[in-house]
Amino acid sequence: MAGNYTAERCKPKIRAQIVALLAQGEPITRIEQTTKACEHTIRAVRSQESSEISQRKQLIVAQAFRAATTAFDQLNSRLDTEHIPTAMLVPIAGMATDKLALLSAQDPLQVQVQVQHTHDLGQQLYQRLNALAAKQPPPTSDHLASHLPPHGLALIDADAQTGEANPRASTNKKE
Repeated sequence: MAGNYTAERCKPKIRAQIVALLAQGEPITRIEQTTKACEHTIRAVRSQESSEISQRKQLIVAQAFRAATTAFDQLNSRLDTEHIPTAMLVPIAGMATDKLALLSAQDPLQVQVQVQHTHDLGQQLYQRLNALAAKQPPPTSDHLASHLPPHGLALIDADAQTGEANPRASTNKKE
């Protein structure tokens, strides 16, 4: 029956692997690569095994909570009793601040990003360059001549039809 993916032909070992990977929060594309199962099969397994996946996720959260609590308890104990090098305190403080912010937020997945565009930045730069150029003394003909290539300055005009370059008169040529 085309279009119906029930995962009924999925081997038990692959099904268990898909459930475990879904519980760990792995994306479907990575599960496809790991298990060689197609996206539709993975989605069907996810739908059929949603309660098992949810239970596994809760177990993983509980284990992570226990590990984090133990680590914070040991860290706080060391901070109270030992001299921790300053270089280590910066990442510790940053990590603790990040965790505090995430756990204190009502919606920890909400991220606010503010981007400010200034469209007049180019105009300001242009004005600054003009002001700097105005402060420079005007170039003399000797100064210009010293910066020209030995054969003179050739003006190039691209032909509108072909796009080929057509050299025009050089500044050193006499007409």
